[in-house]
Amino acid sequence: MLPRPKPVRTIQILLLSIACGLLVYGVFGRNNLMNKTKHTPSGPPPISPTGETAPAASVTQTTQPTRGPTPTKTPTNEDQTLLSFLYPGGHRETQSITSLSLTSSDGPEAITTWYKETIRKYSFQTKSFVQTNSNGNIANLLVARSARYEIRVNITKTPHDSLTKIAVALQTY
Repeated sequence: MLPRPKPVRTIQILLLSIACGLLVYGVFGRNNLMNKTKHTPSGPPPISPTGETAPAASVTQTTQPTRGPTPTKTPTNEDQTLLSFLYPGGHRETQSITSLSLTSSDGPEAITTWYKETIRKYSFQTKSFVQTNSNGNIANLLVARSARYEIRVNITKTPHDSLTKIAVALQTY
């Protein structure tokens, strides 16, 4: 005879199943609801010369999914390269296909402002800007994500450093 399952474990499995079902419905069911057609009359029913009302004709109208505002500039492969995020006052220390390490004599505030403006220029949908300053130790992390790219910019400077360090990583999806 099989051991009887514990009630807590059964409830956990049940809740997990419900959560998965809601997730699947949210992803697939919502799209199906948005793409269903609806029938609407094309106006008042026409009246025949005898005064009788003719049957109304129906028009099938397909609804399109509602989308947010479109960005003003869509990045292309040519302008969305790692070099697009090369700080103008920066000196390249190391570079690979997906990352870039720079130093600059400019202050972290000016560098952070330039990267924020550059990220906004490329209309990334998700942005996270975290700036910290603890006893002169500056660590600013800027992360932005679009459908195809994620950019991470880490700007650091300690009170003992004469140069600001910049680390840039670009990931393509």
